[in-house]
Amino acid sequence: MNNKIQTLTVLFLAGALFLVSCSGKVNRPTTEIEEVPLKHTALWQDTSVLGYIPVAIWEDTLFLRANTTPVYEMCQLSGDTITKTAAFIRIGDGPYDLSDPYVFFISKENRKLYVGDWRSRKLIGIPFPLSSHVPVTDSWERISCPHGERNFLLAYGDEVSYALSDSTFLILGGEIPKTWGGTYEGPENFLSLAHIGEELMPVGGLAYPDSGKVNIPVMLKRLVYNDTSLLKQPGNNRFALVGRNMGNYLILFSLSGRQAKDIRILRDEYPRYEMDDTGFDIRYDHQQKNGYAAQATSRYIYLLESPFSTVAEQLQAKDYKGYPADSRDKLLVYDWEGNLVASYKLDIPVTAFLVADDDSAIYASVANLEKGQDEIIKFQLQED
Repeated sequence: MNNKIQTLTVLFLAGALFLVSCSGKVNRPTTEIEEVPLKHTALWQDTSVLGYIPVAIWEDTLFLRANTTPVYEMCQLSGDTITKTAAFIRIGDGPYDLSDPYVFFISKENRKLYVGDWRSRKLIGIPFPLSSHVPVTDSWERISCPHGERNFLLAYGDEVSYALSDSTFLILGGEIPKTWGGTYEGPENFLSLAHIGEELMPVGGLAYPDSGKVNIPVMLKRLVYNDTSLLKQPGNNRFALVGRNMGNYLILFSLSGRQAKDIRILRDEYPRYEMDDTGFDIRYDHQQKNGYAAQATSRYIYLLESPFSTVAEQLQAKDYKGYPADSRDKLLVYDWEGNLVASYKLDIPVTAFLVADDDSAIYASVANLEKGQDEIIKFQLQED
């Protein structure tokens, strides 16, 4: 985990993460949920996609990422079979190549797939139907990034931005203050609206949780909360913030113009940290709880929980049940009203997962100990 502060030229889909509103009320779920065991199904899949990680799903299409070029594979899901149909996005300097392709999300509202690159400030929009438009670049759209001359702190991961319209994106982050070499002189904002080709506007209504430490610079707070996932409820104006590697927090909110509203705090164990002796970096308390891998559908929020009680335990562990130590097998499910509605125990620990749009199945990557590569497996969810 790289905790170095980077002052970089703005790359549209990036940002430091934010958290909680001072006016948001803590509303912890109290209902006890019986844990339901889930048994996996092995899927037949092309050997060429072994080692790939699932990043998005749309209807019967699964998207996977590799550490090679082309970076992404589009696959067809049919029963218990995954068939590769197209490879796309190369590492390079071409008009549709990317240098650091780690922004990837599908907008149901805009009916587009977005792929982003922070280093070269590129954002590419690929329209539906994806099956016909992904393989060829003729219909791909290069989207302008606002404030190309300014700087802000980067967040890393896929869940850092969402399209609100064809021209406006909600992103996690804000510009670097003038005191840190940037240009920003406004209030501390942790959400921004990026209007294509125009301004990067701050969103209000959320404030960083109190760290319990004095004189923590804003940039260090942003560095801490880079480790948050921003999830959107497809088809609705509702969002969730979930702690990723540090802290146990879950916050729901809506967006009204440039203001976060209707904030509900369901979990509020925020990261514990302090400024180091240099004043330019942070030290974490590793005796705190791990965060979650998180996904969302129009009905539910899914949180994959670490089996270790603290970050230190995971860092010291050699494995978990014979699988890599970052594997997990407990899945919590909330509805968008904030109710805990299900708890699942997976029969095999996984490292990353996606949920079908209709909540019928989970597709996850698991380490194949014999082949030495990750493969995709399926968990069928029970009908309501």
